[in-house]
Amino acid sequence: MLVFRLCLIVLAFYQTAYNQADPAIRQSYEDALSRVVVLKNEQQSIPVQDLTRTFTLISSGPDRSEILDKIKLYAPVKTLRPQDLDSMKGPVPGWVLAEIDLADAGQPGLTAWSEGLERIKGEYLLILRHGKPGSLPQGLFRKAKGILFSWGDSGYLPIQLVQVLFGAAAATGTLPFTLNAEYVSGSGLRTRSLQRLTYGPPECLGIDGAALHEKLNRAISDAIESKAFPGANLLIAKDGMVLYHEAFGHPTFESSQPLKKDDLYDMASITKVLAATLASMVLHSEGKFSSLRTVADYLPEFRNSNKADLLWKDILTHRARLPGFIPFYRYTVKGPDKYVPRSLKKTFSRKYNIKINDHLYLHRRYPAYMMKGIKKVPLLEKEGYVYSDLSMILMYKTVEAISRMPFDQFLTEGIYKPVGAYETGFQPSRRFDPARLVPTERDSFWRRALVHGYVHDENAAMLGGISGHAGLFMHANDMAKLAQLLLNKGSYGGREYIRPETVDLFTSYQYPEIGNRRGLGFDKPMLRFSHNASYVTQEASPESYGHSGFTGTLLWVDPRYQLTYILLTNRVYPTRANNKIGQWSLRPCIQQIIYDSILNPGPAADRSASTTTCE
Repeated sequence: MLVFRLCLIVLAFYQTAYNQADPAIRQSYEDALSRVVVLKNEQQSIPVQDLTRTFTLISSGPDRSEILDKIKLYAPVKTLRPQDLDSMKGPVPGWVLAEIDLADAGQPGLTAWSEGLERIKGEYLLILRHGKPGSLPQGLFRKAKGILFSWGDSGYLPIQLVQVLFGAAAATGTLPFTLNAEYVSGSGLRTRSLQRLTYGPPECLGIDGAALHEKLNRAISDAIESKAFPGANLLIAKDGMVLYHEAFGHPTFESSQPLKKDDLYDMASITKVLAATLASMVLHSEGKFSSLRTVADYLPEFRNSNKADLLWKDILTHRARLPGFIPFYRYTVKGPDKYVPRSLKKTFSRKYNIKINDHLYLHRRYPAYMMKGIKKVPLLEKEGYVYSDLSMILMYKTVEAISRMPFDQFLTEGIYKPVGAYETGFQPSRRFDPARLVPTERDSFWRRALVHGYVHDENAAMLGGISGHAGLFMHANDMAKLAQLLLNKGSYGGREYIRPETVDLFTSYQYPEIGNRRGLGFDKPMLRFSHNASYVTQEASPESYGHSGFTGTLLWVDPRYQLTYILLTNRVYPTRANNKIGQWSLRPCIQQIIYDSILNPGPAADRSASTTTCE
């Protein structure tokens, strides 16, 4: 049984000799940072703070893709060839990032580079690699706003250069030799950290990286082999550093295409926390939203309804007597091959303009009809905890009412792009290659097709793919940035998005005295832990919070340990009936491996065996 195998993986770790993390790896990583020197920094251009600008990389080096991949961890970037400099006439928007390999360029090459860059109408930053004494002739690159210089061949240099550039790491290095009369030995400017995520080996945190990778890789591979899901993305960050991120398997069981780290998943109910709740937290920080106000305070159209006096605190903790959901999509189905008249058509038109997938379109009046249905639906007679999608449908409408902006625009412009989660959003088929979008279910009832590039949740689909309860698509790296924003108490990249007291409020238990484990929007650890019912491990601290998604996604953040755990799967492929991920307690088992390996490393004698089982 898979659960048993997973538990054996954990137990085996303590039954074998304990391996200390290799200090040489950490030393190599830190040494690479010391080899990054800021030589010039006009107008504090380094670190780059505004990630909403355009970035264009022009490179002379053979390993341009290596630098390119590292830049993509922080910001969107386009590429140009060096020869394109000669034909550029108009202004270049944003920043040009010019990477030059000093070992290959030579005096004539550097002169040509300098002349080309000096002609562009725009701002540029210079990244110089593989420098040595006297390798930068004086008088070149006068218009560069900033110059980053490095020497040596460390494999960690590309990421450290990019981390200094974007403020994930502060520059403190100085030149050990003289480049020219302007940049002599000892030259070097200090820069500041902007609290952005860093990327490094587990050994930087005293963790045995090889052992951690082996255990986690085996656990995920076993789950895929047992067909719990076709593939997965697993990311772990601690103390502001992404120390593990791997992609496993394939988009479907039949596919030969391997999953990639930047493939986008349907977040399902994680939308509730990383879209609707996050937006409400921003508004709360601005004094525009309070959980102690009512629905009618923000949505006047609900004043004469039974929802008018519902407190947002009760709604966000799922105790407002709202029904779990209303199956609006079922009311459009007439039979095995037919839809109700004036509901769905197979061709687009002015009336049927809500795209469900590439071959199915909903009547434009349905979203208004759905909101009327939510307004009129009776409240549950019995008080108590009932998990409800209606809560976040109401929240997304409330965000729009308060901000006077479309929900997706408010999030994209106000949070996602500035933070650097630039590929996060709704309606992904409009922006991305289908190959990057992980499919979910083969829907035989409503859409009668594979759900691929469109939201899995039927009600979110009927709302146009944009809602507060489902519809968000992301990859793990973007999720980690938003998780770190929360761990930073609302700040990221040198900017405060949410007040610290708002973060504390929303992520705290609200009604523990009556057995309700929820924060405001966020899920929390069970007040009385149950191995059979919890999808997080018992070691998750009471301060921790997160959410799961129906499609097979999970985000969990633990402030006590500054730890982020992200597991992305499409467990609903080919059918939602596949719930091995829950039946076999895969999510807490994998999380337990993380806690044991990262937070409590040591010989078996130092640990209680009671925390290493997932049964």
